Amino acid sequence: MAPTDKPQSHGPAFAAALFGISENDLMIGGLPVRDIVAGTGTPCFLYDASAMRRAYRNLETALSGFADIYYSVKANPLPAIISLFRQEGAGAEIASVGEYRAAIKAGVAPEKIIFAGPGKSKAELREVIEGGIGEIHIESAEEIGRIEAIGKPVKASIRINPVPDAQAGAMRMGGKATAFGFDEEELENVLPLFKDARHIDLIGVHIYGGTQILDADMLVSQWRHGISLAARMAEMLGKPLETIDLGGGLGIPYFAGETPLDLEKVSAAIPDLKALLKAHPLVADAHIIVEPGRFLAGPAGIYVAEVNSVKNSRGTTFVVMDGGMHHHLAASGNLGQIVKRNYPIVAPAMMQADYEETATIVGPLCTPLDTLARNAALPKLKAGDLLAILQSGAYGATASPSGFLSHPAAKEVLIEDGDIAIVTSARDRAGDNIATLTSENPHQTLRIYDIREGVIAADLYDLLHLLAPASQTATWVVSTVKSLQSADEWFEVVGESRDDLEMLAQKDARISGAVLADLAKKAKQVIWGQFTALSPALDQEWVTIRAIDSSFYEVTTPDANVQDKIKSFFRDVRPTDSQYR
Repeated sequence: MAPTDKPQSHGPAFAAALFGISENDLMIGGLPVRDIVAGTGTPCFLYDASAMRRAYRNLETALSGFADIYYSVKANPLPAIISLFRQEGAGAEIASVGEYRAAIKAGVAPEKIIFAGPGKSKAELREVIEGGIGEIHIESAEEIGRIEAIGKPVKASIRINPVPDAQAGAMRMGGKATAFGFDEEELENVLPLFKDARHIDLIGVHIYGGTQILDADMLVSQWRHGISLAARMAEMLGKPLETIDLGGGLGIPYFAGETPLDLEKVSAAIPDLKALLKAHPLVADAHIIVEPGRFLAGPAGIYVAEVNSVKNSRGTTFVVMDGGMHHHLAASGNLGQIVKRNYPIVAPAMMQADYEETATIVGPLCTPLDTLARNAALPKLKAGDLLAILQSGAYGATASPSGFLSHPAAKEVLIEDGDIAIVTSARDRAGDNIATLTSENPHQTLRIYDIREGVIAADLYDLLHLLAPASQTATWVVSTVKSLQSADEWFEVVGESRDDLEMLAQKDARISGAVLADLAKKAKQVIWGQFTALSPALDQEWVTIRAIDSSFYEVTTPDANVQDKIKSFFRDVRPTDSQYR
């Protein structure tokens, strides 16, 4: 590369637009990135909950009542993120039974879940039909047969692979040949397949032409085609359609020269789209769905790794990180990119530095594919410095080969309004299993003494989120704290949920993890209390959390993973022999 062609960094500009910068520090969720990772370690994904809420609300405002938003869970299936969008009013679009379980555990109502995907198994279909589902989006004749064989009623839409002229985006989800849905030109031949279906109530259509669309005109044109197709299908059926799913596809800028999707332009087109619906009586009252994922979660996340070493090879500077493509495959260019380009990258503790060095950023894996950026403009780096890849809230941790070469999984940290709400990892939540709990593991009690602004930093709600998703799936026993030295026992809570929790403690009542999390959130302070989770896999206790007189928390568990989480998340943690039961 000639000296005059020195690369320019687009990372700092992205960072300034997406997050706050305080002097030399990149801020996320109101906290300096370097302070967060000092407690959690690297590599990690950091997610700004408030940024996700803003993205949702901005899109909701732009849609002006035209469509309901269903979060595409595949973008980031962290249960806390699904729950966040549920709180904002979103439904969930899922592509597997694992995502279905995650959505249910995050509190999404079954009737607000839709299930798409070209290869649904009979077991998956049975679970969602028996558990409750809003719609199944049918993509093959075989799928019709599988649903009929289950023999229980379900609402369904047909997924249509649109003609090429109706497709858009950086990655087309359909075209001349695809595994997704039925070809649009075959619609007349497809509808008769449902004629003898006794258990399928065909109520709608799903059209998804492409993803990563940044052109508002292109997006609106795709939606317009979807409405026209729905009207044509309704006429063929001779009945109104209840739903029209226009898909997702709303893009975000990753690379230099790209600009964000113009929501004002989208909003300006909504009246015409509403008029188009009204012009066709059989779809005039249809429920319109859009299913963004990347657009809602992507800009709110960053991937942070630490510099392991800086070296020079034949004139090229390499910055070797402690994280790589096994955590963030998309950033390496090996997920969907044809021409590999650099994501926006910054040094989060050196935001005011000059980005005048040129280097290639690589991970720790022994493959040349593990390259996170090529000829990137960076400040001068040394071992121990941090780098952050922006636009990493979607298709990161769970879209990457985290088991490759058996390196540790990246942590995932959700931050909201200056508080760290949850720390987990993709491996922790894979299959929602408590992987390190066995009957041979000894129980260990850890006391948490962390103090923040003069009071104990730990609280029940934070601990439950720290242990998610297993804490959400476990059954919890609420009880008093009993002394081992006397007959004394205690339970005291301050806040809105005081009466409910005290009543449960009197009965040693069992409740779900989701219910306990809700009660914990409403409690201003748990002064005394014991909360015991039962393992769904073994006939023993998984974890016991005790609040002791507002002085410290105790966590007793045989789960080495939980022990490690407590030790890494809190600063003042001391092993002890508990004096309580």
